Amino acid sequence: MRHENHHHHPIPHDRIRSRHHHRAVAVRTARVLAQLRACDERVAGELSGGDGSVMEQHFVTFYSPGTFFSETTTKTIPSWDTAASVEMARGIVERYEARPYAFRFSTRSRGPDDLDSRVTAQSGYFFLGGKVLTLSDVEGRNDPKDHILISNMRNNGYDKIVVNTNSWKWTQPLGADDVVLDVVFRVPSDD
Repeated sequence: MRHENHHHHPIPHDRIRSRHHHRAVAVRTARVLAQLRACDERVAGELSGGDGSVMEQHFVTFYSPGTFFSETTTKTIPSWDTAASVEMARGIVERYEARPYAFRFSTRSRGPDDLDSRVTAQSGYFFLGGKVLTLSDVEGRNDPKDHILISNMRNNGYDKIVVNTNSWKWTQPLGADDVVLDVVFRVPSDD
């Protein structure tokens, strides 16, 4: 004869949920989801101009020398305005009194069906002064400290670099779309 041992653990009465309870939870959940959708539609309407069109916002990002990477500060602007951005750069101060060596523009857009905005246009760098050097210029200095710089320029195909000393010395490749502005950009003195 086979004997089976069944252990019966009754569900505590306070944990039993009726169909009515589950239906009420489903109704509340549907109501909350409808409110969230309405909020999403309202926000999307505000961000897209309200008429379903694409909204655009222009930005300028300033780049200052950092420890391992550039420090950045991004501000909204009405349009890509180089002169206004040069003036804005004069007021930017990052850690360790670092001042911008360059800035670049971007435009972000968001359509009525987009969850988030995306960059739809971006300029090259606008360097706030600086000295442009070719690979030949750097090699011609015959400075042993330039060994790594020369190696990086050769290996990465950089024809030109720009060296900027607005605050801390910063060296960066000069791209085809980059511009070195002929501006005097000095750190304000306390005198």
